[in-house]
Amino acid sequence: GLELIVSDDGSTDDSLDVLSRISDPRLRIITSPKGTGPSAARNRALDAAFDQSELLAARGLLAEVEAASDVAETVLKPRRSLKP
Repeated sequence: GLELIVSDDGSTDDSLDVLSRISDPRLRIITSPKGTGPSAARNRALDAAFDQSELLAARGLLAEVEAASDVAETVLKPRRSLKP
């Protein structure tokens, strides 16, 4: 099913107040301590969305894709001719 995860990074607007008025079991609100920043909020949301084995598999796949991309870029890079 569908689940909406909202991860607050300690914002000072009224977004948490607005969200708390929504009564929907598909909405999950995660709050972070103020000052942790958007990266920490994003990581908390990812941790909530996936179990650790799924995250590790996704990170491993991403590393493999990046490595393959680096190899392809090196192999397919136009080479300079030795002729003047």
